[in-house]
Amino acid sequence: MLIVGMFMSALDTSIVNVAIPHIQTELGASARDVEWVVTDRRAALRQDRATLAGGDRA
Repeated sequence: MLIVGMFMSALDTSIVNVAIPHIQTELGASARDVEWVVTDRRAALRQDRATLAGGDRA
């Protein structure tokens, strides 16, 4: 199950990376603004994975 989660995370990140130019154009955001949003999103995903990985300990 871990491999499926890792694959989904990588796929999600790839989709976001491909969509960055379109997101930037549609929102009228600067490259710096988009970089902050993507970095924060990745940090949140890493935190979720860390929480879920340790959540099954008895």
